[in-house]
Amino acid sequence: MNIPFPQGYEHLDVLWGRNVDKDVIPKVIDTLIRHCESPETISSHVRRLIHRQEEEITTNISSSD
Repeated sequence: MNIPFPQGYEHLDVLWGRNVDKDVIPKVIDTLIRHCESPETISSHVRRLIHRQEEEITTNISSSD
């Protein structure tokens, strides 16, 4: 499976890059959905991860006030 990364990305930039959330993650998720047997499973996992991250961000903001 070959995922085309944005121009200028080095091999570790896919982990540490400044805009990895916009440049890389959506392409990885799209590739997983296209090549898996049950895309709805990936979609539900991704939604749960996003929700969990949003909760953590909200908690961290609240506790720093």
